[in-house]
Amino acid sequence: MLDFKGKSMGPTPKEGDRVIIKPVKSEDVKTGDIIVFGKRELACHRVMGRVRKDGVLYFWEKGDNTGGLNLVPEDYVVGKAVFVVREGNIQRPGFYITKARIFLYILDVLTYLHIKTSKIIKKYVFLQRDSVILRILGRITWKIHTIFFNIIKKN
Repeated sequence: MLDFKGKSMGPTPKEGDRVIIKPVKSEDVKTGDIIVFGKRELACHRVMGRVRKDGVLYFWEKGDNTGGLNLVPEDYVVGKAVFVVREGNIQRPGFYITKARIFLYILDVLTYLHIKTSKIIKKYVFLQRDSVILRILGRITWKIHTIFFNIIKKN
């Protein structure tokens, strides 16, 4: 259990609430989950995405009321927030829509569409060969991805 301090995740949890933590495997943490993490001091933020780099899984985390994203390595994750205790009442942590979350979902859709389109073009149009069209499509997709990601980091 964690005594929550600060305003980074309000309205759920907020200052004075207690967060009940469940240990979780890194592979089971999903976008939208609230994780508790840290080495010396614990923090509690929402997972905005995942990335694997050099064999280590990292989580993009952000407080619901804070700007900017931060990377947290999987070995810093203590657990997942499963309940919030406020004035004796137990509730599940809420899911709030933010501009950053909307942009992340748009990025997911764009990336998925790019991968599917590339496979179709390679298989049926160019018979498994590399093509100029695929390279251009890839560049456009990743430019859009970079623009959205920079917007998210600013928010």
